[in-house]
Amino acid sequence: MHAVDLAKRLGATIYLAELVSNLDPAEKAKLNQKVKQVQDYLTKHGLQHITKEMHGTNLALLTLNFATAVDADLIVMMTEQEPNVSGLFMGPFAQQVVNHSNIPVLSIRPEEHPENVHFSGSGGIKQHIFL
Repeated sequence: MHAVDLAKRLGATIYLAELVSNLDPAEKAKLNQKVKQVQDYLTKHGLQHITKEMHGTNLALLTLNFATAVDADLIVMMTEQEPNVSGLFMGPFAQQVVNHSNIPVLSIRPEEHPENVHFSGSGGIKQHIFL
């Protein structure tokens, strides 16, 4: 994981933003499971991390405000969203963050692992986890 390697080299704390725009209970449970996977991964690799759950409709603005509030030096985010979300290389959310951020943005493609939680996209929930 790129953010883990970078954080280890720099002795950085990773701020994990859990962004939710709808609270469909089934999808929220999957999101919580995915956040837990990331937290466990970071702990396993000995990295300090802080998680914040945020709710709203403008997820790009939530991300940028959070990054500014924690005085982030870098935003690391996935360029590919869930398979049912349109966008050839970067979804509209990632594109908004890249285009409007005053903080450097490192865009990465998520690695596939069999234990990853996938979202069905039902219930209108939008959820993203960014390191």
